[in-house]
Amino acid sequence: MPGVASVAGLPATIQTRDAAALEAVGVSIGTQAAGWVTAWVPYDKLEAIGEIPGVTYITTGDLVYPTLDKALADIGYDAVWNSSVLPMPYTGKGVIVGVVDIGFQWDHAAFRRADGSTRIAVAWNQNDSTGTPPDGYAYGSLFDTEEKILAAHPCVVETHATHVASIAAGSSFEGNPYGGVARDAELVLVDALHTPDGGIYTEGIVDGINFICDYAAGVGKPCVINLSIGGTSGPHDGTSPFDQMCDSLQGAGQLLVGSMGNMGAYNYHLGYDFDKQPKSFRTGFRQQRLVLPEVDMWSDAPVRFAIEIYGYNDTMPKATTGMLSVAEGWRDTVLLYEDKEILIEAASAYSEANGLYNTLFSMSGVTDIPGAFFVLAVEGERGRIDMWNNAPANTFDDFGRDDWLSGDREMSLMEVGGTGRRITSVGAYVTNTSVAVQNGGTYSVAYTLHAVAPFSSRGFTRDGRMKPEVIAPGCIVTAAFNEVLASDPSNFFYGMTAGEFPFGDKLYYYGANSGTSMASPIVAGVYALWLEACPMLTPEEAKAVLRSVSTTDEYTADPSNAGYGKINPYAGLCYLLQVGGVEVTPAAQRAKLYPSVGRGEFAIMPTVDADDAVIEIYNMSGRQVYGSRIGRCTAGVPVSVAMPDSPGGVYIVRLQSRHWSEVFKYVVRGGEVGINSL
Repeated sequence: MPGVASVAGLPATIQTRDAAALEAVGVSIGTQAAGWVTAWVPYDKLEAIGEIPGVTYITTGDLVYPTLDKALADIGYDAVWNSSVLPMPYTGKGVIVGVVDIGFQWDHAAFRRADGSTRIAVAWNQNDSTGTPPDGYAYGSLFDTEEKILAAHPCVVETHATHVASIAAGSSFEGNPYGGVARDAELVLVDALHTPDGGIYTEGIVDGINFICDYAAGVGKPCVINLSIGGTSGPHDGTSPFDQMCDSLQGAGQLLVGSMGNMGAYNYHLGYDFDKQPKSFRTGFRQQRLVLPEVDMWSDAPVRFAIEIYGYNDTMPKATTGMLSVAEGWRDTVLLYEDKEILIEAASAYSEANGLYNTLFSMSGVTDIPGAFFVLAVEGERGRIDMWNNAPANTFDDFGRDDWLSGDREMSLMEVGGTGRRITSVGAYVTNTSVAVQNGGTYSVAYTLHAVAPFSSRGFTRDGRMKPEVIAPGCIVTAAFNEVLASDPSNFFYGMTAGEFPFGDKLYYYGANSGTSMASPIVAGVYALWLEACPMLTPEEAKAVLRSVSTTDEYTADPSNAGYGKINPYAGLCYLLQVGGVEVTPAAQRAKLYPSVGRGEFAIMPTVDADDAVIEIYNMSGRQVYGSRIGRCTAGVPVSVAMPDSPGGVYIVRLQSRHWSEVFKYVVRGGEVGINSL
């Protein structure tokens, strides 16, 4: 992007064994994690980096998008302030709340103290080229003084970041009912590298996470970082370069929270098994907007595909590319239809991280064909294929034909916030259905109060892990708005602005919005309260707390859209502090772990049947040391596990089925082992 860095180029994520060789040819290295680096690559160096022996994979410019009034009352927030059982009120004091997003109004009252000073400890606008980047990065401007922060210009593209950050940790003043969760936390905010239309580069997100973690470590404080953003492309199994890097960056006192996405109402996913079904299938694209289809396919074996154009009453296509085979690499094809040209660009690669073949294609040119629609035909020899489209622009549809397939709403979670192994992924439920907005209007939805929001994306992941882990209020939530958009009558957000709040000599805006983007920062704020009580809380321990204390009701029976249940901040604090005042009823244990004679050998016995079961073992730094897909398990039949040679210490053992999971601590001490259920 012009103006982002001093050298014209683009962001990239690179798998390499030799970062120094990249720097030697003029590439600027940012974050290094899990064998990957984020980098700023000058355009004239793109070809050169592919020739470096230590470089094994390059992906450039992946884009993702941004996806408190009654909400806080619904989660029992008052109890964390006014409890006779807790030793003190919990407000996030001494904790860093980080937000990586776009759309900040840096001087908003939601980020101020009562005396007018800012609660933002430091900020990084990755899109501003007028100042100096943070140490170790090649782009953006660092705001490291109050003067710089309060003088920074607000984003003109979005209000999303302002809204999200104020939900997680917005200030509360007399007469303003829209305070956030962690009201005394310090804020570290990153306006992520983005395109003019609001697409966010994943490299900027990773660098933002690393920047926040480094700052928190430097000042000796725990941190929680919110990602209310997501993208449709990726394996949806936690093995993307982004997820690997994020898993590596988390640890004790460093937590990530992300939104599941808002694809729950769309036929965004399609799964197919060539071993059990015919060797080919067709599905149509129902275009919700005048945007051409994009599809990301992940399969056990290579596949071929064709793009076809059908009339609504046709039995044969009007035009077709014929079956296309994309070996590892890239190709383009032109589909001719009457006097129109449609360009199909496709790329394919084999992923060593998950053993799958990835085929991705996009189309450009004609956006609308009167009386006709696009069809995808796929051929394969064996195994399973899962694919995701660019909903809500396009969804998979059978157009009423018995021999074609529709997509489904399962596995509709989005990459970035919803798929990682260590990140806590959050779905949304309904706490409000109507809000009065300025000029006498109303923002309302026809949803069921307290139910999971219909838009909230569903799990599980492609590799069978439960997502989301928890749900939180995401409809309708009122919080801070960016003044640039809220005060402009021609802007969409003007019609969602709920009111103004005077602070000092200026008016600040608050508005209503819905989405898992609003639910995620509520959980991030709650995690800040929990980190105040337990600063070394790990991602795995935080999820164990969710499993033990989340609220369940008639709307949380399906773990694929509700996880463990609804967030309960007070019960979590009581659990962590081991104090009374809340009755925590442990869930019935669905598996038991029995150590055997010898080092690192044990058996897991499920007490209920389990489908698509996976056993995973992690060390306390979060690195996976063992993994095995064991398929169906029968209640009462033990499954033996022999760990690879591992040093003494504490390990996390997880048995994950399609509908539930059990987590244990496994202690290895010089040949002796012990078990603690989490």
